[in-house]
Amino acid sequence: MNKYSTTGLNALSKEVRADTLELGFGNTDVPLRTALIHSEMSEAFEAFRMDKFCEIKDKEFEKDWLERLKTEMEAKPELKLRYQEYFKHHIKDTFEDELADTLIRLLDLCAQMDVDIEYHVEQKLYFNKTRGYKFGGKKF
Repeated sequence: MNKYSTTGLNALSKEVRADTLELGFGNTDVPLRTALIHSEMSEAFEAFRMDKFCEIKDKEFEKDWLERLKTEMEAKPELKLRYQEYFKHHIKDTFEDELADTLIRLLDLCAQMDVDIEYHVEQKLYFNKTRGYKFGGKKF
């Protein structure tokens, strides 16, 4: 019966929280953080309106190349600038980048609030299956 796999979201939220704290963004103001999540979605909307999409075609090659680069950055700090330039040129401020920002902020909030997001996403997906086509006639 377990159609949906949410495994890993809780662990990822904890990793994101650790990174967030390490980078000095440990704010615990929930209303503010909720507004920041909303603002990231608004930025995604604007990127979509402006047709700003990530145009990397061979993501598998890019992943391999970036993994090697990230590993070498530890030994060669000058490579950090190379990665930053790559990111700014290919990914920054795109629709996908803003969705990632949204998800990062959301997962960080889940960890801070100790929300079992795996459980809640799975339950919501199953509940939605009980609601019928367009949830009873909604336009969208």
